[in-house]
Amino acid sequence: MFDFDEVVMRKGTDCTKWDQYGDKDIIPLWVADMDFKTVPEVKEAIVKRAEHGIYGYTVAMKDLNSEIISFVKRHHAIDIEAKDILLVTGVVHGLHLALSVLTESDDKVLVMMPSYPPLVNTPRQLKREVVMTSFVNEDENYKVDLEDFEKKLKDDPKIKCFILCNPHNPTGHLFSKEEIESLLAICYKYGVYVISDEIHGDLIMPGHTHHSALGTKEEYLDNVVVLCAPTKTFNLAGIKVSYILCKNEKIMKMLQDEAKAVGIASINIFGYTALEAAYRYGDEWLKECNTYILANFKYLENYLKENLPLAKTHIPDATYLAWVSLDAFDLPLDFVDRLKEEGGVHFNPGVSFDERYQKYIRVNCATPRANLKEGLDRLVRWLKNNQII
Repeated sequence: MFDFDEVVMRKGTDCTKWDQYGDKDIIPLWVADMDFKTVPEVKEAIVKRAEHGIYGYTVAMKDLNSEIISFVKRHHAIDIEAKDILLVTGVVHGLHLALSVLTESDDKVLVMMPSYPPLVNTPRQLKREVVMTSFVNEDENYKVDLEDFEKKLKDDPKIKCFILCNPHNPTGHLFSKEEIESLLAICYKYGVYVISDEIHGDLIMPGHTHHSALGTKEEYLDNVVVLCAPTKTFNLAGIKVSYILCKNEKIMKMLQDEAKAVGIASINIFGYTALEAAYRYGDEWLKECNTYILANFKYLENYLKENLPLAKTHIPDATYLAWVSLDAFDLPLDFVDRLKEEGGVHFNPGVSFDERYQKYIRVNCATPRANLKEGLDRLVRWLKNNQII
């Protein structure tokens, strides 16, 4: 029904992903937005709102909360109420807000590595020391190291908050219900708050299920703040809208007060419109989008087996981001920059997620297959031209 193979020209639209290169011919497979048109009803709703001609101060009406409540119930089997929802301008803004409310400047924050950089950088900007725990990497299958996780909390009572990223960026790991409950049980035991970044929670590959941190035992929920958004799900990142879910009324009041004080509770006028339309009409689009992304993951996996058999990857459970190991190759440390400048393809370097992943790349597969193929062709061509393969 929806044409995800359509190549839409994004150059000349002030696009972060495509316009930064000037006249250079570079395929961007890095920043986490999609090259797909969003849900048609979202575009229609935005155009209709724009035609009104007045764009003054705006507040969300009851229908918007109803759409969020319904969407969260349908997709994540969670019951929430309007009082549990706080709209904010972005998930990273929400992370900053939650850390400001839940921790003090001399507290420490636990992060699971490798990690999306803002999950490490945001607490550091707030003068919170970051303590790191890691996945166990078994041939590119990632598992939670519960023993190390608990040891970190047991040994250091200054750790007051754990930042969970589920689904995980960059590995694509989707935490099982057992993993989530084990992590939350440990945090509850040591009196540690949990901030769960679930922005990729709708981008779930067919056959898998997302388990939210709010879907666990009632006793854990007072210590949990969840960050969500329609922006990754429906390719709305430029519209700037997200929301926080929290069952603890005291914490929610602090979040609301702080959000108003710093101005991040004032949402873009089109954010309300886009969120409501996406959550009301976007289910079929999302289903087809996830199916297409899975097909791209499989294409990537097969392409590497045929052309770079020493490269290692796995089909992620979730997100649209493939995590690829090029450890087997003799690569220069600046290979990602050289790939961009000399090879004409831009990936995220693994080292930006964890210094131990020097020879990894994160590949954005939310793009028409023609773009993905051309980007991978350029990768192989550059490796051959530099006699690396």
